[in-house]
Amino acid sequence: MTIDIDTLLTMGAAYKKVNAGEAIFHEGGICSFYYQLESGSVKWVNIGEEGNEFIQNMIEPGDCFGEIPLFDDLPYAASAIAEMDSVVIRLHRSEFHQLIMERPDIHFNFTKLMAERLRFKFMLLKELSQHDPEQSISKLLFISFSKRNK
Repeated sequence: MTIDIDTLLTMGAAYKKVNAGEAIFHEGGICSFYYQLESGSVKWVNIGEEGNEFIQNMIEPGDCFGEIPLFDDLPYAASAIAEMDSVVIRLHRSEFHQLIMERPDIHFNFTKLMAERLRFKFMLLKELSQHDPEQSISKLLFISFSKRNK
């Protein structure tokens, strides 16, 4: 989902450059901003105690990320790390809340986005519970490819 850049800038958003490998926010941290990727690539990831990564989502330009705490006031459920030098646009949470109150169309789009992401997690968990790994991998690749090419 993309919020128009001019709308974000009008509300007080600012650009921020992020270097490859740099964390934008950390799992367990407090959410202060709405983030939207302008250029580059970001991975939304959980990192285990031994450093192993579970990638929740790969963020492409135009995608928003880290928005769940903007709605539930809980800490981040995952970390966001730049895969390459990137530029994000960020809007302070109070201005984001004002924006979605003033623009129900944007609020509805967030509801739709969260429903899509939740549905994908349901399908992912279902496929991971299957006992045939080749079938699971094939179906997950198909789902991921279909989702990106909507």
